[in-house]
Amino acid sequence: MAVWRFDVPLELILGLYLAAGQTPSTPAVYPAEEHGNITLTCFFPDGTDTPPDSLHIDLMKVEPLRRIYFYDSKRKDTLFIDEFYRGRLHCDPSFIRNEPIKCFLTDARLNDTGTYQCLVVADRKNKNEICDIRVTASWNKTTEETSPPAIRERIGLYVGFSMFIVLIAVLLVLYLKNRNESSLQE
Repeated sequence: MAVWRFDVPLELILGLYLAAGQTPSTPAVYPAEEHGNITLTCFFPDGTDTPPDSLHIDLMKVEPLRRIYFYDSKRKDTLFIDEFYRGRLHCDPSFIRNEPIKCFLTDARLNDTGTYQCLVVADRKNKNEICDIRVTASWNKTTEETSPPAIRERIGLYVGFSMFIVLIAVLLVLYLKNRNESSLQE
């Protein structure tokens, strides 16, 4: 099977888009905790029939300018996911009906923080979405780290119980020994 590679420089896409007189809207902010999940939403251009005959999705990180996801419905083999996001970014255009395009970023990392641009071209109409992802460090410690280890409590319980049994055994031996000595003296 032949693999086609379709690369358009990101600067060219942004330049053409901005030259057309369209300015990106106010960025949506997506807060997330480290290791959490984020759902990015990209909308279809106004007046687009859904599902469209042709669909291009280009998701980029703006600083530094980097393409992280590219999809072209006419050329199925052009699906591209940046290596850093591979396995964590899931955009499935096959589920598109009358809803926005949703991309799921799992296991958010601190270096995912930044401004992202989603360019959707459907039937020669385009829509540009800008969003900010803000990943904060997770300060919540796991239950294992915050609670005292149960093993230590159980070891103390076992040692205490063992000492109690030894004490009872020693007292029983002393009692029986005294009883035998008293019976021998009688």
